[in-house]
Amino acid sequence: MHNKFVVIDDKILCNGSFNWTAQAAKYNQENVMVTDHPFYIKSFIEEFDRLFEKFEGNRLDKEEFAAREAEWEAQKEERRVIREEKQKIKDEEKEAKRVAREEKKKAREEEKKAKAEAKRIAKEEKKRLKEEAKKQKQEEKEQKEKEEEEQTPEAGE
Repeated sequence: MHNKFVVIDDKILCNGSFNWTAQAAKYNQENVMVTDHPFYIKSFIEEFDRLFEKFEGNRLDKEEFAAREAEWEAQKEERRVIREEKQKIKDEEKEAKRVAREEKKKAREEEKKAKAEAKRIAKEEKKRLKEEAKKQKQEEKEQKEKEEEEQTPEAGE
């Protein structure tokens, strides 16, 4: 049998499938009956007394309770440590991802700078080659004019 009930000050009875947790109150499909009818209150007080007497021998003595409590506390501490370790791992993974993003960003910026520098150098080289070609053309023109002058007989000869 699975009894869930509470009698408050011998005046109010709450009984039903309701689990006394926030989870049950918010998400579960539970029921609870609340009454101040003396008949039901008396019946549940008698049931409580009967159950209390029946299970009185199942009580833990102080040493057993202390040992179990220590075990529960140790388990609680172990769960806390595990949670902290998991959080630490999550934080480290998050930091590693952030660092990787920063490194990728930095690499992209460096690549952008390198491309811009290569473009600038190529532009300068093109300009230099153009000027060199222009200079060479001018020199060829001057050379040609000089040759033509040398071939042309001078007046008065």
